Amino acid sequence: MFRTMLYSGIGLGAALGVPYLFFTASDHVSTVRQSVAGFGSAGAPPGDAAEAPFATQGGSAEPPPPLAGRPVSDFSEVFRFDISTRWIADRWPHVSTGLAQLQLNGYRVPLVTGTDETDLAGALTYYFSPQQRVERLVFHGTTGDPSELVAFLGRHYRFVHRPVNDPSVFIYEAVDRNGNFAGSAEIRSASTLRADEPFRRYQVKLQLERPT
Repeated sequence: MFRTMLYSGIGLGAALGVPYLFFTASDHVSTVRQSVAGFGSAGAPPGDAAEAPFATQGGSAEPPPPLAGRPVSDFSEVFRFDISTRWIADRWPHVSTGLAQLQLNGYRVPLVTGTDETDLAGALTYYFSPQQRVERLVFHGTTGDPSELVAFLGRHYRFVHRPVNDPSVFIYEAVDRNGNFAGSAEIRSASTLRADEPFRRYQVKLQLERPT
């Protein structure tokens, strides 16, 4: 349906097809600034200079979505199951496809939710069934502060903390009403903390299964 397209020479720093996408703090901020710039000045009237680069002979055209997808104000905008492949293609200009997992077909996109330390940066994969329904979400990436993600998972997907012996690892899990696996999150402290990389203090591996 969609051709697999690779990134090169951009702040994301890796092809979409690789399992992990990690950003430096400067890459993170640069990408989001490009996202904001792509939408022009807030409140600019029609015909404003901010819209000029997108003007066409027949009139103004809507700007294309930024490389890391459209801005995210809440994690629920992207961690959701009520979407289609068309929705993905409209939100991200480049999508890596053909990522098979058992009987599921994956569509991987780069995700940068914002510039705060509680935001996420990495790769998000939507896995569709043959019936074109999202059955699984997988995110691999980084964050500077996982508190908002943990709160979101607790509110929307009933994730609870599971203590482990390793103090550098935080595990959260969810089960459905029948006791079946519904998701897991592994949040691991970075081996080295750098003041100039505030967005890479934690590595995140998240998997969500379609709620039953």
